[in-house]
Amino acid sequence: MTLFRLSSTLLALLLVAGCDFNTTNSPPGGEPPVSKVAALALSPGDLVLHLAGEGAGTDVFPSRGQLQVALSPATATAHLTWSSADPAIATVDSAGMVVAVATGSTEIKALVGGGPFATASVTVLDRGQTNITLH
Repeated sequence: MTLFRLSSTLLALLLVAGCDFNTTNSPPGGEPPVSKVAALALSPGDLVLHLAGEGAGTDVFPSRGQLQVALSPATATAHLTWSSADPAIATVDSAGMVVAVATGSTEIKALVGGGPFATASVTVLDRGQTNITLH
């Protein structure tokens, strides 16, 4: 009798080991397949903000900016963790909204679990200051 239980347990383990647990199959209800995130990108890649004050908070001198995420493949879904390399310069919330805190430069990172990540450069200028780059 004990031999039969051992054999049936072994058979059950072998059957489970041979099953395909592919997570890209469509779930019940006909929803599109969900894929793991292979890569992500942030847009804009370079964000220039201004400290709050006179003239700031406008389209010309924004004191906050929204980062957008593009996941690859397009069917991928993910929970992102956002962080600022220097929160004394700029902070970021759980939706990718970046807020200027002090003048300087920092990087904002969007991370998918322990997997892929993307960064965007953030420069915070003083009120009314412009960022001119010569090539």
